[in-house]
Amino acid sequence: MAQALAGGSLRFTGCSSSLYRGPGGGEPPAGRWSTIFNGVDTSLYRATEAVPADAPLAFLGRLEPVKGVHHAIAIAKAAGRRLVLAGNRVEEGSARGYFEKEIAPHLDGEEIRWIGPVDDTAKNGFLGTAAALLMPVEGEEPFGIVMVEAMACGTPVIAFRRGSVPEVVRDGANGFSCTTVPEAAAAVGRLRTIDRAGVRRDCESRFGAERIVEAYEACYREIVESLRARRVGSVAP
Repeated sequence: MAQALAGGSLRFTGCSSSLYRGPGGGEPPAGRWSTIFNGVDTSLYRATEAVPADAPLAFLGRLEPVKGVHHAIAIAKAAGRRLVLAGNRVEEGSARGYFEKEIAPHLDGEEIRWIGPVDDTAKNGFLGTAAALLMPVEGEEPFGIVMVEAMACGTPVIAFRRGSVPEVVRDGANGFSCTTVPEAAAAVGRLRTIDRAGVRRDCESRFGAERIVEAYEACYREIVESLRARRVGSVAP
């Protein structure tokens, strides 16, 4: 009904095209859509341009199945790298018992550690000192702001190719987009080919606050111009 009444003036934005096209990449359900990413204030993050060769991998998020924490553990073990987990335990619904069954048995305080939740201030140090952020999600993540927060610190992202990941992660430039644990583990071995300063620059150019404001302003101007053209056309003799 809204589409019939509003016609071409019905406009929406999504934080990734996966939000309105779905996994199959089909046509949007109604109206005109455009993608404007979520952004971060990059001035709040310090870029770390180099980390030690044995820097750990990092996971940051809710500790529940859909976030793929068990995959992150498997990736780290297959790659022979330390892993630090940060985030809140979830003990509701399908996540009940997940921590005790899939995470706790692997925690040894050395190779696999869980440090609990981290606040916005602590994210700088946590993400900036990591070799990479692991995001092996099982669901269609609409965006995943933690990826951009890591990139703002110069830290590349290794993520499963679900939801927004193919749009956020540029293979070989700011991380690697993978489909399996073995593929992600192999990507860990290629992290040295990524320029961390370039990861930060890419983040600023695509996800910085100024860039996002510019994108919304351009969208609003387009809407105004479209409405003005329709109005002029409706009163033309």
